[in-house]
Amino acid sequence: MTEDLRTDALIFADAVEGLSKDIEALNTIAPEQFEAMFTIRDVLAAGAATLLALRQDFDDKLARAIGPDYIDINGKRYSRRGHYSTRNGDNEGLLRAVLDSRLFNQATGELVEETPVEKIKTVWNLPVYNARKTALKARSIDLDEFAEREFVRFNISEDR
Repeated sequence: MTEDLRTDALIFADAVEGLSKDIEALNTIAPEQFEAMFTIRDVLAAGAATLLALRQDFDDKLARAIGPDYIDINGKRYSRRGHYSTRNGDNEGLLRAVLDSRLFNQATGELVEETPVEKIKTVWNLPVYNARKTALKARSIDLDEFAEREFVRFNISEDR
């Protein structure tokens, strides 16, 4: 099974390399080729989306096999990270918390004077699930109090 996957991946890599060379060699496209070229474009777009989904599924399975620790392969260190989706946020509650919060300069401990607009712009300009987590953390605000987090999958990351 593992050898089949590896062989399929190597064949795929060769096919992608060949396709890349063909596209690079394409100098001109005549109008009568537009229909075929847009079909190729659609196939590439669908293939990219499918490949991304396959990679995410593969990473999730590999990460579950690795477990919570890291693993060294060929001189590189890999570890798993959880990928979460934040949904159903309490925008009004988070807004109140941000407006009531105070930011202190970490070096001096002094209070940083901010207008309400500056507070909001520092934290987010999108819905609650896109709030800047580091800006909230600096204000001692826990995003989990205002939104639901749902585990989606594991990702594999190369530690540097």
